[in-house]
Amino acid sequence: MADTPRITILNVDSAPARAATSGILRQAGFEVTEAGTGGETLRLAIAQPDLIILNVDLPDMSGLEVCRRLKAEGATAAIPVLCLSATEVGGKETAPGLANGADAYLVPPVEPAVLTTTVKALLRMRGAEQALRESEERYRRLVESVPDAIQPQREILQQSEKVAVLGALLAGVAHELNNPLSVVIGHAALLRQAIPAGPLASRVEKLAGAAERCSRILQRFTAVARQRTPEYRETQLNELAAEALELLAYQLGVDDVQVALDLTPDLPLLWADPHQLRRVLVNLVANAHQAMRDSPPPRRLTLTSRFDPDRRRVSLEVADTGPGIPPAIQARIFEPFFTTKPGQASGLGLAVCQGIVAGHGGSIWVESGAGQGTLFVLELPVRTAPEAASATAPADEGPPVRGKAILVVEDEPDVAELLAEILAQDAHHIETASNGAMALEKIRSVTYDLILSDLRMPSLDGAGLYRELERHHPGLQRRIVFITGDNLSPAIAQFLDRIGVPSLTKPFQPDEVRRVVRERLRALGPAPESSTS
Repeated sequence: MADTPRITILNVDSAPARAATSGILRQAGFEVTEAGTGGETLRLAIAQPDLIILNVDLPDMSGLEVCRRLKAEGATAAIPVLCLSATEVGGKETAPGLANGADAYLVPPVEPAVLTTTVKALLRMRGAEQALRESEERYRRLVESVPDAIQPQREILQQSEKVAVLGALLAGVAHELNNPLSVVIGHAALLRQAIPAGPLASRVEKLAGAAERCSRILQRFTAVARQRTPEYRETQLNELAAEALELLAYQLGVDDVQVALDLTPDLPLLWADPHQLRRVLVNLVANAHQAMRDSPPPRRLTLTSRFDPDRRRVSLEVADTGPGIPPAIQARIFEPFFTTKPGQASGLGLAVCQGIVAGHGGSIWVESGAGQGTLFVLELPVRTAPEAASATAPADEGPPVRGKAILVVEDEPDVAELLAEILAQDAHHIETASNGAMALEKIRSVTYDLILSDLRMPSLDGAGLYRELERHHPGLQRRIVFITGDNLSPAIAQFLDRIGVPSLTKPFQPDEVRRVVRERLRALGPAPESSTS
């Protein structure tokens, strides 16, 4: 069996910094080639490394010029470039490498974990792009002689494969980010409990607030990308509008788009799927942003919400100051596969939006004209929740459950340590295992009241652990609570739906962990004695 090819990274920097970065990369298992000048970089890049880490400050030429040349050459254009820059360019503290084609940038000094996480994300991105190119080439060969009448079918297929590749990439990135976010959010919450009011407590609040904001953005981003069945609940439209803007705030700021909110307070709650409606609003805001990118400033995006009590309908308007949509095109913008940006968009975005809105009993339309900007109007009926769904769940008012034996199965040591510290607050006896195989060894000799297990782990993952318990320790598999940082995988969602055990999503709050564990322990009662078959 052939050896798996090693990933090669070209590291370009001055000698002392280069040595430190190369050491981190080699420890993470990468093969590293080094260079100290721009000329060396251009020569060595012909060998097609998997990724280039490039400092902007080089002795013979600017790293920005090196990046521009790499991206301009056909042979090296597809190589991901990670720029390291601590300088100001053009009087702005921005990512100067991005303007010259870099795929990401970091400001030295860089923490080892940040460096390796960024490198892994870029490598996944390159793998996804290569898979997408191969897939498009397969479709091109397959349908070269197909009549124009069925070209749209060739294109929900290309789009389906693009969505699959993007979903796999996002799942990996979400998993990488959710572990460190869990650690930051969890320890910030524990510090809140331990530190009295004062200057240090104020700093903890800022830390916790920033981490929770990162968590919200990541969750909303994955919610937009996730394919899911509708989940109706009471939903506040103003909150969804604010969330869509928060998700796209960086891109809007980069292009100097001024955002104005004119949201009517105390809008009636909608009975709707917030994930689907958020997807609609993100699409409308993103389209407005794209429309204004080539327009001269000032660029202005305005979101307005209103309630019509006579008609019992809530509306949200998204207005931009872009070039507008000519009347001939307006009539077709909601058609599937129609796009004014061939090769850049599938033409499915507004068609999907219209389908979601219609499914909620609402309507969406556009008002525009050439040179007059564009206004999209979304209107939804105010419906009350079904009686069964509107009943509130009983509060968790049972007696505390303390002193139980709990096994934490988690491959990230920092996350395992955090979970142990959270559960120790209820005087539980905690043991840890870094994967399912190690957990099985412990289970053979120790009786546990509960098993708190991650789903994605090396050697034996959470699903494999569940199957082994089902096979060799019947009944014990019901004592699992799963934790997952992968919010996009359909396989994981189907697995959790099938087995019907509780689960927690990373990043989690300590109180949430304690509540789920307490409720599960009450429901299960004392654990039976351990048995091996």
